[in-house]
Amino acid sequence: MAEIGDFEYFIVAGLLILALMLFAFNVNTLIPAKTGSTLIGADESSSPDRTIYLVGTTTQDTYKTSAYTINVENQRKTNIATPDMLNLQSGVLFGNDMFEYRIHAESADSILLEFEVKDTNGLEPLVVSIDGHVIVDRVLETGGYAFTIDKSMFSDDPKLEIYAKSSGWKLWAPAVYQIDNIKITTNGYMTQHFETIFSLDDELDTFTNGKIDLGLTQTIGTAVVKLNDRQIFRGPVNAVYSIPFDSTYLHKGLNTLTIEAAQDSLFTGTATLTLFYKDTSESVFQTPLNLTDDEINSFKTATIDFSMTDVKSTGGFIFRILSNNDIMFERFGTVEDGTQSFSIDQGVLKPGVNFVIVKAIGGAQFSLVDFAVTTHKE
Repeated sequence: MAEIGDFEYFIVAGLLILALMLFAFNVNTLIPAKTGSTLIGADESSSPDRTIYLVGTTTQDTYKTSAYTINVENQRKTNIATPDMLNLQSGVLFGNDMFEYRIHAESADSILLEFEVKDTNGLEPLVVSIDGHVIVDRVLETGGYAFTIDKSMFSDDPKLEIYAKSSGWKLWAPAVYQIDNIKITTNGYMTQHFETIFSLDDELDTFTNGKIDLGLTQTIGTAVVKLNDRQIFRGPVNAVYSIPFDSTYLHKGLNTLTIEAAQDSLFTGTATLTLFYKDTSESVFQTPLNLTDDEINSFKTATIDFSMTDVKSTGGFIFRILSNNDIMFERFGTVEDGTQSFSIDQGVLKPGVNFVIVKAIGGAQFSLVDFAVTTHKE
């Protein structure tokens, strides 16, 4: 085989150098330059964000409810109390015994006091009084006694007092009474009502209606329902019954619901208060652009695009870019179906987190889609 000479080496080396020079001068034809990129949030992508975002004020029907156990009545009742036997004595050298007893007599129209004098020396009178009104003040012999006390003589919480008067100058013996078989009977309408307090603030601005649903295990007679001391219902009710009302019975702040029983009536079970109103909330589109110094220096301008669709109510919108809570870019526009496009200079976006915000104004409501940020090197 013939050996390769110096000339052949020279030719091969020259061809290699020529090939390298051609590659260097034609690199842009081999590797296309990247002239733009589309950013979605903080991520690079070639496709816009297809997520649909609701922007604007939305209103939806809502409610709040509270359930209560109720036991209301206004019925004639007889209550009987039977205190223990009394041994009363009163004298200068023997002290003064006094029996005091509180009677639960709310709504009672009379009290019947019965007792038996089992033993006495009859030296002095026995005194019986209620709320300071004297019922009896005389010497009582052994035997049974009954006294009817009219409503005009006692309060809802009267105090009954029984005592013997002092034997005074008869120092050798006190006045003595032994009293047994005591019975205190109250007769009258005993009442019990239900009351609860609830609060209303901004809900009242969009309040539509309310109701009170009764689920009763006992229902006798006539029910009386009040809101803030104003009657909204009076009448008989079934085991399941609904009572509607409107906003004229309510006010902002604390409100009072009262359920009462008319005379000769009784109701037990549950009461559910439901308030219906409209809940208004505002949805704002906001997305972050997290950029480094190198990323910002790689372009001169950028275009931010998005589409408006499903316009439910017209109005305006604000397009805004924030950096460190400073407004770097702001534009106002009209809400309408179609694409919105904004061109910004490099200096608008800062290293770190930037926020792009789209906010509806003037009652506008629409859907935002196809959000994209495209950077341009030229």
